[in-house]
Amino acid sequence: MRQALRFIFYAFLVYLLSGADYLEAQDSISVFRSNLVRQNNFTTGTQQELLVNKQWNKTNFLIRHFQEALYNQSLETNKLVQGNAATQIWIRRGLDKKVQPLVFLESDVFLNSKNGRSQWYTGFALVPFKGIEITPLAGYSLDVRNGRLDHGITCAGLFSWLPTFQSQDTRMSLRGFSRVKFINPRRQDNHRIEWDLSTILPGGVKPWILMLGSFHELDDYQGKSVQRMLSDTLDLQAGIHYQILKNWFTEASQRVSRQHRRFNYKSIIDSLPEFNPSGFQQDEIQSLVRVSFAGKGFSLSTLYEFILIDRLYELENRMDLPLSVFEENLDREKQKNYRSAFQKWNLFSRLKLNARHALEAEYSSQYLKYDTPLNSNLDDRDEITYIVRAAWEAKWRRNFNMNYELTGQSRYSGFLAGVRSRDNYLQYNLKNRIVSEWTVFPGYTIQAAHAVYVTYNVKSFGDPQFTDRSTRFWENQVDFSAAWH
Repeated sequence: MRQALRFIFYAFLVYLLSGADYLEAQDSISVFRSNLVRQNNFTTGTQQELLVNKQWNKTNFLIRHFQEALYNQSLETNKLVQGNAATQIWIRRGLDKKVQPLVFLESDVFLNSKNGRSQWYTGFALVPFKGIEITPLAGYSLDVRNGRLDHGITCAGLFSWLPTFQSQDTRMSLRGFSRVKFINPRRQDNHRIEWDLSTILPGGVKPWILMLGSFHELDDYQGKSVQRMLSDTLDLQAGIHYQILKNWFTEASQRVSRQHRRFNYKSIIDSLPEFNPSGFQQDEIQSLVRVSFAGKGFSLSTLYEFILIDRLYELENRMDLPLSVFEENLDREKQKNYRSAFQKWNLFSRLKLNARHALEAEYSSQYLKYDTPLNSNLDDRDEITYIVRAAWEAKWRRNFNMNYELTGQSRYSGFLAGVRSRDNYLQYNLKNRIVSEWTVFPGYTIQAAHAVYVTYNVKSFGDPQFTDRSTRFWENQVDFSAAWH
């Protein structure tokens, strides 16, 4: 079976490539970005991203690759703390407007955990009606988890509907994605649907709405069991943008979401479960209001944001534990229940002095209230943060810019329970950051940043000599980006 599928895939790939004319490239673009960050003498992180979109004759090639690595030089062994790489390759040939065969290859590698997965698909992009595209896909999947290789057939499908309205100011889209992997004894399901609508009403009022729904199942190994993580999410967002007065604008948005995550277990060897099913339900509400002014050489904006998160944990007794033991485990699980309310107010201004120089000033205040419903949980606390930032942008030459930034921050965290008062702390941060950007050639940019941090902590107000400390560290960052046709 595997040999037959492999033969069909390579035959289909040769067919797609046979229609490519490598002498004529049209509507093609490639982008490469690289990032290197080093903090003090211990931590080094790097990221690379590549996007290649080439069009030869009737065949389109789309390649996306991303990789990142984080190293800790202070460790004697296993200095690689985190490392992963992801690659996607689309090859699509446009026979006509109704049918377009394609090949899709996807790979993910997690270097630090020695896990990875790869899958390939073949299928067709079908356009039965104007604005509707359906893409059925079928292929094979390889998945390595905890040193064990699982493989099997996988099926996927994409759907998009972009209706055409009489008014060009109205946009609506409906998109869906579905995938199933049969990699026994595990299984993976990914299903997602997205609908959005935006329009422009008389007077320049621009309302919009977005709805998201998703369901995922991702199996893993834990002990002698298969852990099945089930996650479903429903997300609703709506907003509006309009002009109040001349040069004055306002926008408001609201987001409501519910997420439910559950962990089920199925023993590979025994009939009885090895773990009890667990999970949590999270409700989130987010509100944002922004008022801005855009004048000639001067801009001003103020923002208020509110985020409320309520999370409740759950546990079932599938292992038939004694009632006293299960209640103890259930109480330990409910200790993680919490409700957090976050509020932020921000004021930002920008003054353009001339064609080469500009000044920025920003003030932000944040308040976090963290509550736990159980009296036995003593993690209830309040946090207050104030941030002040000033920046100077300078364009010294046509292709060379610099940014000088100074940021000060103070944060106070206080626990409500008296027995946790020794964990209260007051922190002051001062950050000086210099960024230079050099455009070597059109589309080729190098950006270098150097930052120095100074942090002062007061943790115990009863014995300051015991816990006061001052920390200084530096950070260097280099970014390179290139875009070419």
